Amino acid sequence: MGWVLGDFCLAQEYRSLGPALELQRACLEGMQPPFDFCYDFPSKSMMAVYTRLGVKQTGTMVRWAKPLRVEEKLEPLVRSKSAARALGRIGNAVLAARGWKGHKDACKVALHQGLCSEEFDILDTELSKLPGVRAQKTAAYLNWRYLARPRQTHEILVARRNSVLVGYAVIRNESENPRIVDLNSIEDPAVVANLIDASVSSMRVRRAKAVHLVSGEDHPWSPIFERTGFRRRETSPLVVVARKGATIGETEFKTNFYLMEGERDS
Repeated sequence: MGWVLGDFCLAQEYRSLGPALELQRACLEGMQPPFDFCYDFPSKSMMAVYTRLGVKQTGTMVRWAKPLRVEEKLEPLVRSKSAARALGRIGNAVLAARGWKGHKDACKVALHQGLCSEEFDILDTELSKLPGVRAQKTAAYLNWRYLARPRQTHEILVARRNSVLVGYAVIRNESENPRIVDLNSIEDPAVVANLIDASVSSMRVRRAKAVHLVSGEDHPWSPIFERTGFRRRETSPLVVVARKGATIGETEFKTNFYLMEGERDS
């Protein structure tokens, strides 16, 4: 069991001085059994606080991007909106064809209707038996985190095999920044690829310019992200601190942490 660290609010002039150090040191020292670790997505100034505490950067978060439309890129080159639209149809078709989409017989993907139910609990229990570090994502958690948020619109795409839930993707349909915020599945690359392709197709229908997702740099499915046509963009730091005597160490988080945007606290 672990913590995800959220807000750390302090006047800017004190963030790398005594009060910030004391406050963050107290937070870390407050971690007691049954909690074994905590993780954080620090800003540059917050990373300076960790450095002063002797805490090193554990890993890196990566934003991945997959372009869907080329019209805006073409218009300055051809200097004609009509020509850019005509060429854009060809370019968009090429982009749509790129990337691995999985096997059609791997599963069936559909938009989930209503609240998450017991089948999500069953899948979460099965995934918890596999190697790796994962957040527990019960039906109650998914409903609270994604489906009950009044200011944001999330959709859940579900993958089923013989009517049994084997994975899902959570997408946020924002006009300027549509993205895949969460992705959970059995360890079948084709199922993961099918979920990604269905998510991308959903956003392409909405005429999104690109699709994004954020994951840990060493996420076990990074090769699948690349194979499905996503490319790495900017990075940001990740810090994991394990309690002394904990049964889990830094190595597990560097090599086998299924970390995505959904593991953030906000």
